[in-house]
Amino acid sequence: KESPYGTQRQNEEDVSMKKQDDAFNGNKKGLNEDLTKDNAEGCGCEGPENGEEWAEPESGEMKNLRDALEAKDKECAEALDKFMRSRADFDNYKKRVEKEKASLLEFANESFAKELLIFPDNLERALHHSREGADNGLQVEALRSGVELTLKCIHDVFKKFGIEPVIALGKKFDHSRHETLGFEETSESEDGTIMKEVQKGYMFRERLLRPSLVIVAKNPSATSGREGGSEGL
Repeated sequence: KESPYGTQRQNEEDVSMKKQDDAFNGNKKGLNEDLTKDNAEGCGCEGPENGEEWAEPESGEMKNLRDALEAKDKECAEALDKFMRSRADFDNYKKRVEKEKASLLEFANESFAKELLIFPDNLERALHHSREGADNGLQVEALRSGVELTLKCIHDVFKKFGIEPVIALGKKFDHSRHETLGFEETSESEDGTIMKEVQKGYMFRERLLRPSLVIVAKNPSATSGREGGSEGL
């Protein structure tokens, strides 16, 4: 018969061995956790907290991201195509404008040139009529009429294109429109008045094309008066 003391001792040894096994297993588990933590810190990653698992992207989410990326690529390609087309259209427009500008500059005076054709026509008619006339007086009259008609046509064309003669005779000398060729002493005109016009001047709208070449009156009384005044000063 087995002794009760032996049975009790055996139970105590079993309990002690179980505690040692639990302690060894606990230490082993703790060591594994420490190794896992060290590996995570070494690779720069943080492990899941509070028992959470790593979140793997779902297949549907990846598909949405891929579709969004493809849509953006398509938008970029369309925008680039529109930009290239707009740039090509602008280059063509620029070339067309430059060509039209060059053409306008080249033929800017075409209408004016057409208006000038009437002048040689009138002069040729005047010469033709002067040759037909037997009388010298008729020839001279024909030439005079032809020249007058041509001169009238010239002034009409000038006026049409904004060219007006500068009024000089009887006016006060104006440096901005007149150019003096000399002075003529006279007591019949005020000092500084234009007496003769050697060559007519012209204005193009508000701009001077050519000044009038004139002779200016020099009044002796006015000149002596100025000299006397200057001596008094």
